[in-house]
Amino acid sequence: MVTHGSGAPAHSDPVLFLADGRIVDEMRQPTAEPVLERMKRFDVFRVTADDSGGPAP
Repeated sequence: MVTHGSGAPAHSDPVLFLADGRIVDEMRQPTAEPVLERMKRFDVFRVTADDSGGPAP
C-alpha cells in the first residue's frame, strides 16, 4: 500500500518511507503519531530545497 496519510500505516508492520523511489527510513510497530512526525520531516526538506531554487530531495 502507498499512502500520504498517517492513519493507515499505523495498522501495518513495518512502514517503509520512500523518497525519490528509494527506501530512506523504516518504522516497526508504528502508530499514527510517530508516522506523522516522520512524514513532517519530508516537508521540511522539500520546502528548503524549493526555496533555494533547486530540486526537492
